[in-house]
Amino acid sequence: MDKQNIEFNKERDFGEIFNATFTFISQNFKQLGLAIIYYALPFLLFISIMMSMVYKDMLNFSIDPYGSSIGSFINNYLLIILCYVAGYTIIMATVCGYISLYVRHGKDNFTVTDVWEVIKNKSLTILLAFIIGFIMIILGTILLILPGIYLTISMSMIFFIIVHEDKGFGSALSRSFELTHKSWWWTLLLLLVMNILVSVVNMIFQIPQWIIVGINTFHKVSGGGVSGFSALQTILTAIYFIISTILFSLPFIALSFQYFSIIEKTESPTLLQKIQDIGKDETTE
Repeated sequence: MDKQNIEFNKERDFGEIFNATFTFISQNFKQLGLAIIYYALPFLLFISIMMSMVYKDMLNFSIDPYGSSIGSFINNYLLIILCYVAGYTIIMATVCGYISLYVRHGKDNFTVTDVWEVIKNKSLTILLAFIIGFIMIILGTILLILPGIYLTISMSMIFFIIVHEDKGFGSALSRSFELTHKSWWWTLLLLLVMNILVSVVNMIFQIPQWIIVGINTFHKVSGGGVSGFSALQTILTAIYFIISTILFSLPFIALSFQYFSIIEKTESPTLLQKIQDIGKDETTE
């Protein structure tokens, strides 16, 4: 069963997409996780270290506002934001590239190096889409909440389209609008359910962090040492970010199944290919 390819080019309902997402992640956890760790781990480790420093700055500021450096806190936070943007750009390119290679070549017929080639070729376009999309969604949300939601769903497939259909930003944007509008409400429901699920699981894995932060605060206030707890907090933060990153990929995997489902329902490429193959066979005979 583990060696069996999952068919992406297939029309699915909501439940089937949900099940296919978890089947895919269970069968490809090792290979996909390895690709994410190879290429995104440096960013995740740096973020975990910087987050620990930010927690420390916040703790020092809450205890001694006048003796703490606001500049250090702001600089650390800006570095975290930059690493988030770079790291999650790599993650999106990795996940979308892995799925595209899986669809084209089948399970176990490509390597982590092949995924890296996709990352090199598509990361800048994905970064551009990420930044412009974020600005558009923020502006839409500022105007009213509903335009922000509308744009978020309408642009949700842009990253996979950039990778799988080899399109630039403008073409991928219009293609994402075109596809999502054919099943906008179901795409909204899918993303809503997947993100709620990811958020709940993320909160569970964050509990050890909260405990360590609480212990750190207690020791700091009482004048005790916190170096040991700070080191443990850094380790737990790194583990949390790795787990969170893999969980972060779930909505993108679900969206890829939705992408193919919409295409099969509205454009029927598989059926057209079968008809062409029959025509070729008859011509040969």
